Amino acid sequence: MQHDESRASSSETLRQNEGAGSLQHRTGAACGTPGEIIYKTVTTVYNMFPNCVIITSPWYVSVMLLHPRAPNHTTVEYHMLTRTVPDNPKAEELYARSYDMILNVFGNEDFRAAEISHAGLATGALKTCVYSGLEASIATYYGVLDSFLPR
Repeated sequence: MQHDESRASSSETLRQNEGAGSLQHRTGAACGTPGEIIYKTVTTVYNMFPNCVIITSPWYVSVMLLHPRAPNHTTVEYHMLTRTVPDNPKAEELYARSYDMILNVFGNEDFRAAEISHAGLATGALKTCVYSGLEASIATYYGVLDSFLPR
């Protein structure tokens, strides 16, 4: 993946969409529901350089700050921002379920996959590593990082 160093800035972001439908469109027609706003169906994840992840949903915004502590250890600070304090049992249940889902997806899936990958790479058994699919943002991240380092 190429990175244009002239475009690098402290506000560089990477966006990844999750959900149903064609993500090239912003209306519900792509999801089979004409007139629906796609952000009611799609969750957007922004990876903000250098250590912030913002996840948007129709009901809340999640903010994760990643704090590297050592080459093999990162602490994650998680905040779930809602428009209002839940004022009824249905809202409390929605926020609790959403909070648990984020912790499960990131904690037990994404971060666990990263931990296993890091452990495998640390063995030195692989001479090269190929990124593909959703890992494409890793190469972009390092391109942005390199653009900030002195030459």
